[in-house]
Amino acid sequence: MRREGRSLVETDSTRARVVRRAFELYAFHGHTIDSLIDELEFEGLAYTDKTPRFTRSKQHTMLQDRAYRGEVAYRGQWYQGVHEPLIDQTTFDRVQQQLGGQVYRAHELTYAGNLIECGHCGRPVTGESITRQRKSGTRTFRYYRCAGYTAAGHPRTRLTESDLDQQVLGLYDQLRIEDEKVRHWFARVLRERTQGEQQESSRRAESGSRR
Repeated sequence: MRREGRSLVETDSTRARVVRRAFELYAFHGHTIDSLIDELEFEGLAYTDKTPRFTRSKQHTMLQDRAYRGEVAYRGQWYQGVHEPLIDQTTFDRVQQQLGGQVYRAHELTYAGNLIECGHCGRPVTGESITRQRKSGTRTFRYYRCAGYTAAGHPRTRLTESDLDQQVLGLYDQLRIEDEKVRHWFARVLRERTQGEQQESSRRAESGSRR
């Protein structure tokens, strides 16, 4: 909602009770999506007044909604909001792991903030950090894609941050920057980031192969 020109998030107490209970049951009581739906119906916790019983897709969507842990969506990206989270971070992450091993976090990404536009449709390129559980431990991956990635006919292209670094460096080579210090600084920072990610990836791969 908007109040005095500002966008605000307000909590519906009835909805909040359903959300908290759903996360609690799924995270700590061994439920599947189907058994969770049955339990919520048994406890009288409805999806809506007109549609009391959750569908599998609606239940799954609820359990992945990052707004419940205090984030807000803006132009295809998620940012930390100022509203009080309904779900604590530990519970939210536990649910994501049980849903499929992916933990999404509000990003701190190099190319966020509409810095780059999609060459296909002109919409902003957005990014996300994804933490995956591997046998060798937890790994974080950063990907970038167009905000219109899911639109019909749009190329389903995603780039890692190091891939995008290389493309930016290629564009940088075509730029004319008179200040030599600025030119060298820009190239050095991007190359160091790329090399650092490659070295870290190799280190983790070697560590995993020894186990």
